[in-house]
Amino acid sequence: AGSDPTTSAPQVAVRRQSEIPLTISLEYSVDLDSAQPNWKIQSGNTGPGVDVMYYETRQGKDDGLIQGAGGDVARVQGSRSYRTCEAATGYTGEVKAAPWASYCVRTSERRFAYLTVRSEGAGQGVFDVVVWDPPFASS
Repeated sequence: AGSDPTTSAPQVAVRRQSEIPLTISLEYSVDLDSAQPNWKIQSGNTGPGVDVMYYETRQGKDDGLIQGAGGDVARVQGSRSYRTCEAATGYTGEVKAAPWASYCVRTSERRFAYLTVRSEGAGQGVFDVVVWDPPFASS
């Protein structure tokens, strides 16, 4: 007998999205699973729940990088959706931030998040963020 398609696909809902763009300064990180208004932003990337950090390879170089601290990140071409992040195959530890490029993040609590870079450089990255429930199954 085949699987029941009504039970195989998870019910997806937006857990949280940025009401205003999220600004991350150099060497700061955020917890995308957090319900705190400031996404639990902190200096460095060693705290519990940290998902991504924004940094440059050299201070002042304006080559913003998104580092998956507690999760990992992939540049994507698809629409802003859970399915785009679920289907992404290029997950890695860090990617170059490019204006208006989009990225999926697998968070430390196994959620998918979708980031769009509004701007980057001059010591900060500015992002639109959407995070979905349910958490994905671990592999």
